[in-house]
Amino acid sequence: SVDLAHGLGILAEPDLELVDTLESDIQGAKPIVSLGSIPGTIIELENPVGDISVSNSPALKNDGITNTGSPVLEKSTSGFLPDPFASPREITMLEREKSGVAPDGAATSGVSLSGSEQPEMVAKFDEEPAEVSEMAKRLVPDSEAVDAAIDAIVSRDSISMASGNPDDLAQRLVALEEVKHSLQLGTPAYWAVSVLLIESAWQTRGVSDVKRNLADLQQLYKFAPASLSVETYLAANMRSALPEIQQELLANGLVLLDQLLIADQVELAIRILDSVDSLSSTLQDTQATECVTAYARVIGQTMRQKERFDLLLSENPDNWSRSNRGLLGRHYCFVLRRWEVGLPWLSSVSDSRVASAAKNELALPANPAFEDLLTLVRRWNLNAERATGLNRQAMRLHALFLAKKAMATASESQRLEFGMELGEINENLPDYLRNTGFQLWETAD
Repeated sequence: SVDLAHGLGILAEPDLELVDTLESDIQGAKPIVSLGSIPGTIIELENPVGDISVSNSPALKNDGITNTGSPVLEKSTSGFLPDPFASPREITMLEREKSGVAPDGAATSGVSLSGSEQPEMVAKFDEEPAEVSEMAKRLVPDSEAVDAAIDAIVSRDSISMASGNPDDLAQRLVALEEVKHSLQLGTPAYWAVSVLLIESAWQTRGVSDVKRNLADLQQLYKFAPASLSVETYLAANMRSALPEIQQELLANGLVLLDQLLIADQVELAIRILDSVDSLSSTLQDTQATECVTAYARVIGQTMRQKERFDLLLSENPDNWSRSNRGLLGRHYCFVLRRWEVGLPWLSSVSDSRVASAAKNELALPANPAFEDLLTLVRRWNLNAERATGLNRQAMRLHALFLAKKAMATASESQRLEFGMELGEINENLPDYLRNTGFQLWETAD
């Protein structure tokens, strides 16, 4: 398993950069307590050169997930705004439940099968699933009833949970979708088949179907998506022996690991860290192993500093030392990626280039000019080149966030010229941070 002790021990080393070099008074750190959530934002970046969709930070509300979903093939007839997460021919859940009408069992499945060329749509800011009041949501069904429903579902020949080839997985996903569309909303069987769909979706390319099914359940039930994501991922991993499926699990596990960390779900992140570490070793994926090592280091630091952060946040910020301000700035910007919160603190870090970029960004007017934003994009990208590990990726993602704002004010010629540069920044991100469409709603505005 991953050596978290190494991550904890890193704090004593004097020459590491940014997150790996915390301020000098870090040695007095105390044990762990939880850190309160502070909101962030999610950014969808549109680029004229290519399809770049980048999340700058975990935004969101009500502990959920948003972003790309499976294609919607038919227009909703509900009279309401279309649900970007709805599967084909699906009418809104509240209408279905109120009317008692069963969904069309022949509806086309929206699953993304491994290796498919299936297109995905990008969810905009105003395309979140329709909100259902918390009072109207159900508790998760009784575990015994769910287990019985799962046993009944998986006993079907078309939905065998045994490891098989990718064609068997494709058949299983289609069959599970057909079962789901035949069930009444809110029943134990509906929850059970949705959980099986999420488990199987972790084994396919991309995480859009994981997100779609989680969002579907959130319309009906009160539950923690982060915990369910972890449980279903680990269950899927236990059943997977084929290398091609393990490759998809590894890629999707890195996406989940990243989201858990920036959602400040450290304990859950550790569980996924061990699983992803094992997969990277089995598949001898050196790049993934490097990513796992970087996450282990930062998770170790976060665990070490939990109580200190909590104590600082309970004090008057005017009484913080510059060292403590810089420490919190690094954590909120580079680990949690909540730049709107951490940027004023980041301006106090000892790294003069990072502090200068933060101060310049804070000095921007409410409606900055394209040229000013472009200058900042290049400065953060240059700082990223000088950094390592998760610090580098956080600064690149922030550069892309600023680039999105710049593109909104750019002329056509500026968009074409800057688009090429923007594409290069995006290409320098690892695959699991590019266009994944997976966001946990743990730390929301």
